[in-house]
Amino acid sequence: MMKNVETVTPQYPDFGALLESVKESGRRIDEGNEFFRKILETWEAERKERKEREAKMEAERKEREAKLEAEQKERKEREAKLEAKLEAKLEAERKERKEREAKLEAKLEAKLEAERKERKEREAKREAEQKERNARLEADRKEFKERMDKISADTNKSIKEMKNLFTTQWGRLVEALSKPAALALFKKEGIEIDRIYEEVHKAKQDGQDVMEIDVALCDTSVAVIVEVKSRCGKRDIDYFLSQMEHCKEWYREFADMRLLVAVAAIKYDDGADTYARNLGLYVLKLSGEETFTMAAPKKPKTF
Repeated sequence: MMKNVETVTPQYPDFGALLESVKESGRRIDEGNEFFRKILETWEAERKERKEREAKMEAERKEREAKLEAEQKERKEREAKLEAKLEAKLEAERKERKEREAKLEAKLEAKLEAERKERKEREAKREAEQKERNARLEADRKEFKERMDKISADTNKSIKEMKNLFTTQWGRLVEALSKPAALALFKKEGIEIDRIYEEVHKAKQDGQDVMEIDVALCDTSVAVIVEVKSRCGKRDIDYFLSQMEHCKEWYREFADMRLLVAVAAIKYDDGADTYARNLGLYVLKLSGEETFTMAAPKKPKTF
């Protein structure tokens, strides 16, 4: 059995189209070559221009460096001249300063010498004045001591006279209170005095003296506590009454007795006698050598 054979017809290229394609490729290659030629020309022109700029810049740089070097040289010359001038000026100033210092030192030394001399003179004068003052002070001290010794002697004498006077007057008062005439004054007030105590022991509180009874005129149930003063004032009355508030506490021997209060004096200041009487005290005043007058209160104060 025979097989079918397929007949193949050969295909021939289109030479005309191929020729046109070759021509187009050649044209494009020419255009490419022209493009690269122009680029090379542009690059060459730019390279040439760059070289020219670099040469110009190099020339300018060298010119600047030359100018700068010239300026530096000129500056160094100016600085050298200025330094020489300044050194000369400094040397002149140093020389002038040394001369001034030498003159000033000489002047100062002369002034110090004059001051030393003047100080020695002042010290000598002050020493002489001090000696003179010491002599005057010694004389004044001696005179003052003599005067003070005299004043002290006069004062001691006056104090002794006043003490003797007070002792004498206080003794006269106490002695007069013990006379029958004084006791009779209290008898008229219904107080029968049968015992008299003078300078009763001092009452003490915490080791301190708090009260001292001058005179106590007593019977069996009543005691008249008498404050004796050569001169009596209102403050004396107030202080005496403040002490009497504690009398029974401080003096147990009077604890069970009715206590009356009296004041006896040679002189009363500023109405102290009336003041005392208004407060309930019996007021006795020495009227003679041994006699009393007595003013009884309207309402005797009792403790």
